[in-house]
Amino acid sequence: MKILTELARLEAAGGRAAVVTVIQTRGSTPGEAGQRMLVFPDGRTMGSIGGGCMENALRLEALDCLRDDTPRTAEYALDDEVDESGMVCGGKLRVFIQPL
Repeated sequence: MKILTELARLEAAGGRAAVVTVIQTRGSTPGEAGQRMLVFPDGRTMGSIGGGCMENALRLEALDCLRDDTPRTAEYALDDEVDESGMVCGGKLRVFIQPL
């Protein structure tokens, strides 16, 4: 709900952000379809799509999307990511990034 409130505030103020939405997961992933994260032009974020290196990589992708002002889909493979327990997620995550 905070993300929707922030989007409404940004629209009213003429601000910008990119919305990163998980649209598909395969295998074991830290995030689920439907999770969202806002990425602001200064790199700040609101919300989460699962955290870690994957979230940071997709935050950088969202910043590129804001610069290009072009929506896109992106995939991230978690084959090499090790969680706190020493286990590898091993899944893939697909997101839609929409600049606003």
